[in-house]
Amino acid sequence: MRILTASLLVLSVLAIGACGDDEEDGAAGAAGTAGTAGTAGTAGTAGTAGTAGTAGAAGEAGAAGAAGEGGAAGAAGEAGAAGAAGSTGACLGTTDLAAIQATYEAGDISAVATACAMSCLSDMTKVKSCVSACVVTQTGMSQGCGDCYGGTIECTVTNCLAACGSDPGSAACNACQCGDNTAKANCFEAFSTCSGVPTSACTPPADGGVDDAATD
Repeated sequence: MRILTASLLVLSVLAIGACGDDEEDGAAGAAGTAGTAGTAGTAGTAGTAGTAGTAGAAGEAGAAGAAGEGGAAGAAGEAGAAGAAGSTGACLGTTDLAAIQATYEAGDISAVATACAMSCLSDMTKVKSCVSACVVTQTGMSQGCGDCYGGTIECTVTNCLAACGSDPGSAACNACQCGDNTAKANCFEAFSTCSGVPTSACTPPADGGVDDAATD
């Protein structure tokens, strides 16, 4: 009986030791090693950029371009017309030619020049400059062209005052201005040379009358 009891006691001690060993082994198992961190996912590739749209076709040139070339030719035509006159002078500009052809309150350009002459006779030494300034003011023509008119009046006053003083429109005055004077000075010819504008004032018309001209 003692032997059995002693044997049971030994087995109990062994069993208790074995349980103790199991508890220690169990505690160690609970502390398992940490899992390795998962690898990061690879970044997604960037999307490719969309292709640029093709540029629209350029519009066709407007028909006005061709018209522009024609306009340039037109300007050249005006210059050609001026060249066709075959002369140079102070009154060949567009403004001067328009002034010579215009009609004024006093009448045509000849009437304007005559009225200016009558108003400038108070100082015979300044007739040319006075008439020139007067004609330019009345018609708007250039100073150079106005000087041609002033020169014509000066020529008339110097050589034909007696023939033209009482009646500037008379045949006797016209003849004197055309060179029938002591100095043989043709005032109309001098005007044409200065202005570049031809005048038929000294050419008798077919009907025998006195022809009108730019400087009558």
